[in-house]
Formats: sequence, C-alpha cells, structure tokens
Amino acid sequence: MKRVLAFLLSAAVLFSLFGCAENKYPPVESTEEESRVVMKIKIDDNEYDVKYELYRALFLNNKSRVDGGDGSVWSSEGAGEYVEKINSIIAKSLSEIYSVFHLSKQIGFDPFSDKADYEVEQYIIGAVEGDALQVGHGSYEAYLDSLKKQNLNYSVATLLTRYAMAEEAIAEYYRGTVNELGMREGKFEFTKQDVKAYYESDGAARFLQVYFQSGVSTLTEAEEYRSRLLGYTDELSMAAYIIGSTMATETDFIKDDKLTGIVMGKDELTSPVYSDYVERIFGLSDGEMSEVIELKESDADGYYIIYRLSKSDEHFERCYSAIESSYLDDIIGEKLKAAQTKAIDGLYFTEEYHNISHKDISMN
Repeated sequence: MKRVLAFLLSAAVLFSLFGCAENKYPPVESTEEESRVVMKIKIDDNEYDVKYELYRALFLNNKSRVDGGDGSVWSSEGAGEYVEKINSIIAKSLSEIYSVFHLSKQIGFDPFSDKADYEVEQYIIGAVEGDALQVGHGSYEAYLDSLKKQNLNYSVATLLTRYAMAEEAIAEYYRGTVNELGMREGKFEFTKQDVKAYYESDGAARFLQVYFQSGVSTLTEAEEYRSRLLGYTDELSMAAYIIGSTMATETDFIKDDKLTGIVMGKDELTSPVYSDYVERIFGLSDGEMSEVIELKESDADGYYIIYRLSKSDEHFERCYSAIESSYLDDIIGEKLKAAQTKAIDGLYFTEEYHNISHKDISMN
C-alpha cells in the first residue's frame, strides 16, 4: 500500500516524466473566484496558501462520504455539522499534500522551480498526445474536460503533479537508486546497525498478511478463512497454505524454504486511513492472529488477517534487503507524519473562506 491521495491522483494527474518537447499547451488561468485563498497552513517557518480551487476539488471528491449522496443536507438546518465533518477530511488531505511539499524543500527539491515547471509541461504534452506510458486524450480540450470531470481545474491538476514529483524526489533522496553494480546510491546515510536497531525495536513488526479484495470477497468469507488458519500450529505450514489458497506474493511468506514475513514500521503508512490497521498490527503479540481488519477508502480496500511473527537474527540477515527498505520507508513516514501534525495544528481559515456557500459548490 502506498501513500496516495487516491481520490484525486487518477490517470489524468499521476506523475511521470516525458522527453523533451516545446510547451504546446499554454496554462489555463484560474478565475478570480478560484484563486481566492480560503485557508493557510503554517509548517515551521513556511506558510502555504490553500486556494478555493483546491478546497473545491477536495470537497466535491469527498462530499458523498459525508452526505451519503443526499446533497440536500448542505442546505439543511444541520448543514454546519456536515461542513465540520468534511473540513476535518479536507484538513487531513491538505496535511498530506503540504507535508510532502515541505519535506521535499528540506531535502533540496523545489516542486515549484523552473525545472519542475518544465517537467509539468512535458507531462501535459504526454497526457494530451500520448506516449509509451499512457494513451493520450487526443486534444488539449479533451484533456481539460477530463480534469473537470474529476472536479479539477488546470491549476489543481498541476499542483497534484508537483505533489507526485515531490514524493518521487523524497523517495529517491532517502531510498537512493541502485547502480549498475547493484549497489545503493543515496544522499541519506545510515548503517546496517541502524537498520538492526530499527528491526529489533517496538517500532517494527514482522507478520504474515492475508488480503481479500473489497467487492470480490465478503467479510463472512474472510472470517471463515481466518477460522481455517487458526487450525495451523506450524507457521511455515500456515504460510504455505496461504500461498496456495490466495493471490499472495510468495516471497512475503517463504524464501529459501524458510519463513519470511512482511516487516513494517509504525510510521510507514502516513495516511490516517491506515491508523486502525497499523494499531491492530502493533497490538498483537508474537504468535497471535488478528480478527478480520476492514480497510475502507484506501488504495487497497478489503479485509485483512494479520499473524504476528517473532524476529530473529537469522531472519534479519536472510531478508536484510526487505528490512532495509522498510527502515527507509519508516524514516520517510516519520518525517511526513511530523510535518502533517504541524500542518493540522497550523491550519486556519481566512476571511475568504466565510464567503463559501457549501450548497453551491460545483464545477459549473
């Protein structure tokens, strides 16, 4: 599972880099209404403006989560309660976006630099004309229309492209790249002992995981499967059964005929969507199996069963590469979570916010 704003980062705005080409498609200027600053977010010494166009996108893409499809609630006597609920959701999404921007600047990547501008231009050319990575929309007008259908305008779409660029830069800084000799090259320095300390700490868990996709399997099916797992007293046999009866990735369970398991840190998954999932994993003791955990509104909705494994020096050495990867993801997550907390605490409404009529928010 990856940190994503799945409700916004659709095919129209996912980040990728394209070859050199001139800027054929001029930016579409936001209207005066769209450009209104309705919120501000302060993280450390930096302050970020949140414009109405972004608030609108987050509102429209989350409103059904709050009103259940009944748009009349936004003009009802209890509208204020609904606004408060959706603003809580929007605030969390904004904290994810701006914590990434904040951390990217700290590592020396500016998502609003001239270089980033150029990369955004190349992305748009690819989105319109297509290339080896995606089918183009055929025309600039069709591309812009696809954005509108997702409740995005040009400005918000490019902001989210910069967000994806910043995420990529952060990952490259901390995780590094692998050279032709198979060696990791990165700016973030650490030792094997650092990774070992992480692995042995309470901040890292080793476990087996079973996943049932939402809409394909039911809660009852997941619970019945869990009952069958409880009949296994040997962990390796349990892992073999899971491999043979699900779409599980074999290396997450067995490697070199020995038990592996997933290693995850408490801070790897930064989105609040995963908070209960993470809490349940770290609440287990070694050798204990969770009840069925349901995930909603994530990029991997469904039912999960977790079996907590013990850690060992043998496992650490045999699966070091995967553990190192978890360590680096946890470092990134820890820094992003800290920035998200500051973003939530540092968010406030401007006078322009109070001019918003929530019942009238639309793309028209």
